[in-house]
Amino acid sequence: MSLSKLEKLEKLEKLGKLEKEFMVLPAYADYTGRMGIFGFLNACMDIATEHAEMLHIGYSTLKPENKYWIVVKNKLVFDSYVLPEIGEMVKLETWPEKSRGIKCNRYCRLLDGKGNVLARSKTLWTISNLTTGRPERVELIYPSDLEFIDDATIEEDFSNIVVSSDNKVGEYIVKSTDVDAGNHMNNVKYLMALHSLYDLDCIKNIKIRSIEVQYKVPVHEKDKISFYLDKDNNTFNFKGVSNDKECVLIKAVCE
Repeated sequence: MSLSKLEKLEKLEKLGKLEKEFMVLPAYADYTGRMGIFGFLNACMDIATEHAEMLHIGYSTLKPENKYWIVVKNKLVFDSYVLPEIGEMVKLETWPEKSRGIKCNRYCRLLDGKGNVLARSKTLWTISNLTTGRPERVELIYPSDLEFIDDATIEEDFSNIVVSSDNKVGEYIVKSTDVDAGNHMNNVKYLMALHSLYDLDCIKNIKIRSIEVQYKVPVHEKDKISFYLDKDNNTFNFKGVSNDKECVLIKAVCE
C-alpha cells in the first residue's frame, strides 16, 4: 500500500537526510557552461535551507525569535574536475551531524546520473541569537526524534589557515548585491569577490582539488576588503582584511 503525501512528509521529517534531483540551470553554471564552484556552494546552501525548513528549524521558524543560522566554515572537495553541464540532471544529498554544543557540521554530496560522486562539502554552522548577541546550543534546536546520519563526506578537520604575507593581490568594495538577509556579506560572495580579482585567462588553467573558507568577522555594504596571498607549491592561502581585522581566510589546493 502506497504512503499518502502526509505520511511521506512525516516520514521524511524524521529522517536526518534530504536527497534531491534537479537540473543544472544557468544560475549554477560558470563561463564553461558547467556547474562551477559558486554553483555547487550555492546549491549546498539552498538544500541546507530547504532541509532546515522541512525540520521546522529554518529561517521562517527562527526569524520570529530573532535567531539566524550562520556559516562559520566551508570546505569543498571536487572528486571530478568536470562538473555537469547546463541541462544535465544531478542528485544532491545533505544531512547534519549530531551536535553537542553551539556548532554542528552539515555535509553535502553531489552525484551524477550514474551515481558517481562529483563533489562533497562540509559546513560548520551555528545559530546566533540577535537579541542577546550570543550563539544558541544547536543540539536543543533539532527535533528530538531526528535520525542523525553517521556519514562524514569529509573526515579531516578544518585547516589552520595562517597568512603572514604582505603580498596584496587586490581590493574589493562590498556592494549592496553582496548583502544577505543577515545584513552582512553573504558567505558565497567572499569567494566571488576573490575570484573577481583574477581574469579568465589566469583562472581557466587552474584545476582546484579543494577549497576552504573560514569566516572571521562580518563585513557590510561599502566596506573594503584587502586580499593577501601566501603560496606554497599548489596551495594558495588568502586572507581578507577589512577595518583592520581579518574577515575571511581561504585555502585553495590545486593540481
